[in-house]
Amino acid sequence: MSAQTLSGDAHLDLPEFDAPPGDPIAPARAWPAAAVARGVREPQQIHLAGPVEHRGDSVSDALFAERPRAAQATTAASRQSRPRDDEQALRRRAEDVRDSGAPIARPDGWAGYRLLPHRAEFWYGSPDRLHRRLACTRAGSGWSHQRLQP
Repeated sequence: MSAQTLSGDAHLDLPEFDAPPGDPIAPARAWPAAAVARGVREPQQIHLAGPVEHRGDSVSDALFAERPRAAQATTAASRQSRPRDDEQALRRRAEDVRDSGAPIARPDGWAGYRLLPHRAEFWYGSPDRLHRRLACTRAGSGWSHQRLQP
């Protein structure tokens, strides 16, 4: 999954979900989840935890339409997380879809989801292992926070 937006009310939009065969996740219900974002150059992480909800077809269509055409084509040509035997064949399928000029429809199984965090932890690493950690927990309509030991 890729995070698209983080709104002011701490909702994280997660487009691009296509469950592997037999996956029990049903779009009609919320389920618990966690997400981690790591710093590329700095030893930083953000951990988010909370329920995830399906955004519905109209929002999913809009999220898919906002993607660059090449990303739409790759999504339409591939089956995310399934075994891949021939990379060149996959690339050719994606290029054929991209270059067709026809509108690219959102594939079945691709949907928008939203993580509704009830907990967030901000972590900044330190070589001496005295990491700085801040835990934030949803408390009613606001958030409480406290520093944690490494």
